[in-house]
Amino acid sequence: MRLARRAPWLLELVLRRFSRAAAKDPEQLARKLAGGVPPADASVLEDPALWAVHEQATAEILGQPRAFAAEIGLLARPWGVDPADVRVPARFWSGSHDTRHPTSQACRLAAMMAGEPQVHVVADAAAFGLMSIYPQALRFVIAR
Repeated sequence: MRLARRAPWLLELVLRRFSRAAAKDPEQLARKLAGGVPPADASVLEDPALWAVHEQATAEILGQPRAFAAEIGLLARPWGVDPADVRVPARFWSGSHDTRHPTSQACRLAAMMAGEPQVHVVADAAAFGLMSIYPQALRFVIAR
């Protein structure tokens, strides 16, 4: 996030390295990115269909370093929306071991929103481990 705010050109340069790796061998890069994940995530990635989603998403996301850098830049700057003005039902799901999208961020955003939406923490999970709660999250969305 710091690079996106202070030196977006440098962020893009760093992401180009990953882009070349993704183009050369997307499976190897996907394995590298999945290395050292918590048990809940490792369990999810044992499913061949979900592994294929991870591998394809890795290649697609990192295949466009300029676009990825621009997206990170959008997240790093003010959005122009006051979270306190959000009036629709909302919930957050976060993995207890997610260092890229830490639970503290979800809690901070929830506290700024009207009604302080619930933050559900999925034990022993990071990003991939959240796939186990997708049905629950989709039921919440459909019910609204």
